[in-house]
Amino acid sequence: MKKIAILISLPILVFSFSNFATNKTESLETVITTGGAMVTFAGKRSGEITKETALITTELFAKYPKDGKIISFKLIIPKEGKVVELSAKGGKLTGEMITCIKKMEKGGSIKFSNIKVEWREGKSIPAPNISLKLI
Repeated sequence: MKKIAILISLPILVFSFSNFATNKTESLETVITTGGAMVTFAGKRSGEITKETALITTELFAKYPKDGKIISFKLIIPKEGKVVELSAKGGKLTGEMITCIKKMEKGGSIKFSNIKVEWREGKSIPAPNISLKLI
């Protein structure tokens, strides 16, 4: 009987001494939230995109919800050696955004963040960030 008690209590003891510290270096972008919208830029949400495709694609597209309309977003992009955030209302890139993409060199990255999509009854829902590398 003592052996059974020891066998049962051993995993509990090991479990109680386990280290459950969180990894503070984990990026917030790796956390996936459910219930948000799905938005694409040139049909992509991540990966690589040619500079030419980035320049002819002038707006973000809401794939979910089906009738969703993009309210606003930010483009995070390198500009003159600094990282800047450019804001837009609606789903279209501004002239300044397009100019910044034109001036970028291949290998640079563009990131769309704070994407808000209008859904039912005028409510807005967030969409995950889009990160693309120019090739």
